[in-house]
Amino acid sequence: MTEIKIESKIDVKEYIRLVFILTYRRRIIRILILLGFILLLWGILSLCNIWYSYGILTYAQLFLAVFILGFLPFVFYHRAIRNYNSNERLKEIITYVFSEKQIIIRGESFHVEMDWEKTFKIEEIKNWFLIFQNINSANIIPKRCFNDESLINFRNLIHSKNLIIRN
Repeated sequence: MTEIKIESKIDVKEYIRLVFILTYRRRIIRILILLGFILLLWGILSLCNIWYSYGILTYAQLFLAVFILGFLPFVFYHRAIRNYNSNERLKEIITYVFSEKQIIIRGESFHVEMDWEKTFKIEEIKNWFLIFQNINSANIIPKRCFNDESLINFRNLIHSKNLIIRN
């Protein structure tokens, strides 16, 4: 097998989209969003006197719904921007070389060589590959960095290593 070499540069908009995808796929966040919609609907129905509720409770429901549905995404957005701006490596052009033995990652300020055995898992999501070194740390690679042939070869390689998890 030949080596697969790709270059990646992630801009802030892509990073924000990825953060939202990863955040909103979590079960607890989905439950919170559902709760927010239920509270919003209940509050609106109470204000229209379609569903009876106590006055102060109606406003509390609406406040909590607005907090869940409006303020939390605002917080996630600003946290993503802060993380992106504080991590200089995210802004660099990163070269990945995938071979049968290892992964080589080169940035403008770093060089890492990892054996496949040290890779925790690889997740493939809609427009991304996430290469996890542990449960909390991952290299993120946009799929747009792959051409058709390298994408097929990369998928075959990670399947042969039994590391792929599709979401």
